[in-house]
Amino acid sequence: MNDFKFGDYPYNNEIIEMPNRESIGELDIYPYPESYFSKEFLYSLDDNIEKWKNPELFEMCWFRWITGHQTMLVLWYLLSKELFAIINTSNMSEIEQKLNVCIKIFLGCSVIFEYTGSCPQQFYHSTVRPYMALFHRGFSGTWSVDYELIPKLVNQIIKTNYPDSLNNTQQEFKQSFLQHQKSHYAIAKKLVPSSASLLKEAKKIDLLEVNRTEEHNVLFDYFFLVKRVTHPKPSLLYSLSKRIKAIIIDLTINEFYVGSDSEFNLVKFPEQGASKHQSDIKSVLFESAKASFDILQGKRI
Repeated sequence: MNDFKFGDYPYNNEIIEMPNRESIGELDIYPYPESYFSKEFLYSLDDNIEKWKNPELFEMCWFRWITGHQTMLVLWYLLSKELFAIINTSNMSEIEQKLNVCIKIFLGCSVIFEYTGSCPQQFYHSTVRPYMALFHRGFSGTWSVDYELIPKLVNQIIKTNYPDSLNNTQQEFKQSFLQHQKSHYAIAKKLVPSSASLLKEAKKIDLLEVNRTEEHNVLFDYFFLVKRVTHPKPSLLYSLSKRIKAIIIDLTINEFYVGSDSEFNLVKFPEQGASKHQSDIKSVLFESAKASFDILQGKRI
């Protein structure tokens, strides 16, 4: 496991292969060694750890923006699979198990939102926002095909009248989704506190009717180095494991950078809290990764 390598060099992003839109909801099994979702692997600092130290600020922030989003896309894809499965079964025991899996992944998404948006405003407005605008004036995160169905599925599950025995789990599931949304809004407000999103600005200034189309989905994928295929090679499990390990390495070495302006406030990893439910980022990432492994191995927790 000491031969871990991500990209051609540290803080180099990789292209990620994701399943086609048509496969969302299907239960495909991806065989992959469970050891790569163990704490021993995900928490370990490898032989080449020295190369990850002292990165250029630009490279580190760009790595977090792209790799963070790619990780989020995999988690959203897996959530869609579980949410579809929940609404298509009447087995209460299975529903409870799947709700608990979704809770862990939603909490993991909250951490990834914080990680992805941990760059300062100055970097976001000088680099990220202009680059997205060059792809499209109304570039928007709502163009992700992996997220598109999640709010509707979550809403359906929240409004379902399950037996009283599932009330607590259903409520925790709802809160984990709301925390996921709050984390997203908090990062957006931190990075763009006084102006609207690109999508809103485009609609207001250019009077554009930017309704999501397949072309917008493709633009979103291109920006985040996503390649849509029928059967991802390597598997989603391999792609997710590598990215979560790379994120943990990054945070272990470089700390968690947060702040509302060009000045960084340094918070030593792993003490920075992911949410009120969990104060250890590394633990949240591990639990989310393990839940993802169980989904794609067809296992139940």
